[in-house]
Amino acid sequence: MEEKNLKSLIYQGVYQDVANGILKPNEIISENKIAEKYGVSKSPVRDAMVELCKDEILKSIPRMGYQVIPVNLKDILNIIDFRVDIEISGLRRYGNHFTDEQIAVLEKITERGMENDATASEGWFKNYEFHTALYSFYENEFALKYLSKLIRQGATFISQYFIAARGKNRELNGRVHMEIVEEIRRGDIEKACKILQSDIESIKQDIALLYGWTQQ
Repeated sequence: MEEKNLKSLIYQGVYQDVANGILKPNEIISENKIAEKYGVSKSPVRDAMVELCKDEILKSIPRMGYQVIPVNLKDILNIIDFRVDIEISGLRRYGNHFTDEQIAVLEKITERGMENDATASEGWFKNYEFHTALYSFYENEFALKYLSKLIRQGATFISQYFIAARGKNRELNGRVHMEIVEEIRRGDIEKACKILQSDIESIKQDIALLYGWTQQ
């Protein structure tokens, strides 16, 4: 397998282990252990670890390895609020410029999102796929890149705050996403924005119930 593909395989494998709660917050992992697990040299492992550090999922600890970055409640809430700001403004600005082809792409993604998920990372990937596909139509590559990073980070938050606290994966599906697409097809962008905001903030609502947090 090519070095680039090995790097991607290792990135996804470590990422999913974090998202599914297999790798715990503050846990230290070494290049040697990852290389042994995947039966590869340390070169693609190191490249994958560098990318995971860039995405702020891992942190390099000299002479020790890589630490799974722990997160706190405030981090999660701030990221959710920022996602609402950029995703809603993007949808509202793009307005009624969606083509039939773009809507068809979103519909296919939402149909996949209706399927049951075996793990938290599977469900979160479908969530990632929908939100990034929707934003990609606005042709703002800089913002899309940053949004992608935020959602990837969100998967680690889900594992740390929901799998550990509830002992089960949070259910994610495409029903709400389908409602968003239906309103876009109807041309009711404001209603689509409201549903999109509710979709993003649903995590915040679950956290509030879980921790007794109330919004001021």
